[in-house]
Amino acid sequence: MIIKPVISNSNSINRYGWRLHVEALVNGLIQNGNFGFPLTVAHDFSRIWGWAFPYEVHLQPNIAFSSMLQYYPENNEDKEYIQRVYENFIVEIAKAKHNEIEQLKSKLSSYMNDNAKITLYPAIAVVDENIAVRVFPEIFEKQDKDGLIPLSELNPIGAGAYKKGDFILFAHSYFRRSLFTTNSLNQSFLLNFQNSANKDFNPRIALDKNMIGHISGLGEAIELAYWWGPQFNEDLSNIPTGITEHRMSDNDRIYYGLTKTEFWWQSRKGEHILEIEEVSDKKIPNLVDEKYSCRYVHSMVEEETNRIHHLDGAIRVYSDLKMLDRVDKKLSESERNTDYTKLWRIDGNIGISNWKSLISDYFRDNYLIGEYFGLERPSFSSQQSNSTITQTLVDEYMPYLLNSEDGVLVSMRFLQDELENSDVTYTHKLFSRLTLNAPNGITYSVMENFGVELYKVIKLNGGKVNFISPDKYVKFKDKYLNLPTIFHSPNFLAQNIEISIGAIGIIAKHLDETKKITFSFGIPFENGTLLISFMACSSEITKFFKHKDLALLPKNWNDILVWSSKFQDYLDTTYPNQHKIHEPLRLLNNDILAFSRVFIDPDLFTYRPEGIVFPLEVNGLRETLFEEGIIPSVALEIISSTCERCNKSFRDCSCSKVLDGTRERIDDYGFLLAFWTNII
Repeated sequence: MIIKPVISNSNSINRYGWRLHVEALVNGLIQNGNFGFPLTVAHDFSRIWGWAFPYEVHLQPNIAFSSMLQYYPENNEDKEYIQRVYENFIVEIAKAKHNEIEQLKSKLSSYMNDNAKITLYPAIAVVDENIAVRVFPEIFEKQDKDGLIPLSELNPIGAGAYKKGDFILFAHSYFRRSLFTTNSLNQSFLLNFQNSANKDFNPRIALDKNMIGHISGLGEAIELAYWWGPQFNEDLSNIPTGITEHRMSDNDRIYYGLTKTEFWWQSRKGEHILEIEEVSDKKIPNLVDEKYSCRYVHSMVEEETNRIHHLDGAIRVYSDLKMLDRVDKKLSESERNTDYTKLWRIDGNIGISNWKSLISDYFRDNYLIGEYFGLERPSFSSQQSNSTITQTLVDEYMPYLLNSEDGVLVSMRFLQDELENSDVTYTHKLFSRLTLNAPNGITYSVMENFGVELYKVIKLNGGKVNFISPDKYVKFKDKYLNLPTIFHSPNFLAQNIEISIGAIGIIAKHLDETKKITFSFGIPFENGTLLISFMACSSEITKFFKHKDLALLPKNWNDILVWSSKFQDYLDTTYPNQHKIHEPLRLLNNDILAFSRVFIDPDLFTYRPEGIVFPLEVNGLRETLFEEGIIPSVALEIISSTCERCNKSFRDCSCSKVLDGTRERIDDYGFLLAFWTNII
């Protein structure tokens, strides 16, 4: 299985003009943490291609991110595993929705056949042939010859969802991608149709006869794939007559399942007639016989007045053989004896803008529509943002470079299987999550030598500390410091966290205010541990700790929603002019924010006590980096040291540099590695 971390969302304004609040990002971490969620091709649940788990939520001034871990199958065994995970996912949703399901079944039991099924996504509903007709025959008696029902007879409460008593009727299942029951309806089109098709248009729509839901189970999917419509030209005469064909690129053909779209303008009896049909090469799932669905639009324009007075949309279903024939023929030459289902219709004086937007929205995921109407497909870079991600040479060699103006960076991660400090003998467990891959191929756990001070300060302030010694203690010669991770006992949790906060505050005040530090806390929650880590200049940590309501870190799921929102507000108001984005995933090391130094290949230099010597062939790189303020430095392994106050081993004595001013004498050390840093 291939595992890839990716940014999934942010709280910045998206292309739809709305934003996710920080609480929503954190809630996603909580709600989806146990089981994750399926990854689909173009939001199509008939095409599940992987799985994802929420990874972390990252806060920094003026923006917040959420990220996830994506799991891609590499072979059939992986694919089968993902299918089993998906089946378990549905079972767990069913357990969570048990009461709503039973309520719906009890109300509809007299109408349900033995083969009735329950669908849970995107709404809780019963799926059974003609069940909606049996429950509400008076609605379906109003169908016209095409099976359409006047929208005036329905009560829309969502996109394609119509309230009737305690129940919900749905727009036809052919409004769903791949005609697949668990896919969402075409929300953008249905909302547009319901809002713009006033009674003068006599709007009509096809309903799903085979599905009925309960009002309490209604939900709408949020699909963040950006969709765009044409810039509207008010003169239809510019649209050429005849057939125009637009084809998908090879990559887009695989992704969207579409080969081409044809636009056929005709002139008959004073009417300018438009037919549009897309040609699909994606089979309808779960059918015994191979069939293909193609969306189709038909419209009529009075040639004398240029008035659009009719517009309708349908689905044409082709058999395997007929689709082979259709692909090679123009729309004007293709046979019309397909399975044809009309889905919607409006008549009246239709404005050009409304006409184009309905057509564009109906053909959701088909950018060839906008292309035909004269709009270039936009790229992400065309969207304006106040924040920018810069990738420079400095970012490559010092991805964690930050100053006091960058504020405080925060990462939150939920560890389900890591109930770290279950031994209540101790109030704190202190260890390093960082490792070092040595040139000899061995991986060592490492702790920065100053980290021993955190252990001492917590202990001297009343904490009972389970201190886990690393394989190596390291002193990096730079202005960056990764402090050890602290996990807290659930007993007297608030008091334990207060001791830790106090210890970090003491150390931050002791350090040079330009010293950059990271620290991380493990806080026991129900069913797991919240791992929260911080990265900032020591001066900004001291400033942050002065806000007592923020320094009181969250202790349960409710607290974390409120705390994260307050902390983001604090960052935004304290650092209003900070718009540089620190790419979150580059700052993480073993689930925490950390200064991950970029090591120099040992074959590229020679270490001498007076400094690092580079061969001539790499002097160019060294000089280029030096111009950017990046220089080589060294990391030393501290093998042993002595406290100058009590003359005992410094790691074992009770003295502290930050509390009583003692000094540590290094007795034995060795060169470990060289790395790049900014000018010290």
